[in-house]
Amino acid sequence: MTSPLPRLPTGWKASLDALGQCPFLEEILGLEGSAARGYFQAVRGLIDPVWGFEGRQRRPPPDPVNAMLSYGYTLLVHEAVAALETAGLDPMLGYLHRHRRGWPALAPYSVAPSQPKTPRSSRSPLPQVNTCAVHPSDPSR
Repeated sequence: MTSPLPRLPTGWKASLDALGQCPFLEEILGLEGSAARGYFQAVRGLIDPVWGFEGRQRRPPPDPVNAMLSYGYTLLVHEAVAALETAGLDPMLGYLHRHRRGWPALAPYSVAPSQPKTPRSSRSPLPQVNTCAVHPSDPSR
């Protein structure tokens, strides 16, 4: 591990301050992307370099940490879809991202506020990685 997690990842305060001034959806999505990059750069500092984690990358995940993140997010989104449908809401109707066939656009936004309350094992690979519950040499690579 290279450094402790800073109070706020780089650029978060500026992104939050600018959010209220964004007149266009594209600008909001840009701030969302910048905040996510800052978050994962901070997470990178918490993970031993032997894992090869350079930041968040998907489709396909290039390293075990990204694979665990994708798996955890998939589980959370499926739980969110079930909860939204139980509440009588349509998980396919989102409000920020463009509609993509088969993608439950509302589900990720319903998961985000509750992530700190969900079990760590389903939302973050950090406990498994940092407690050596999994190893980079495991056959699941």
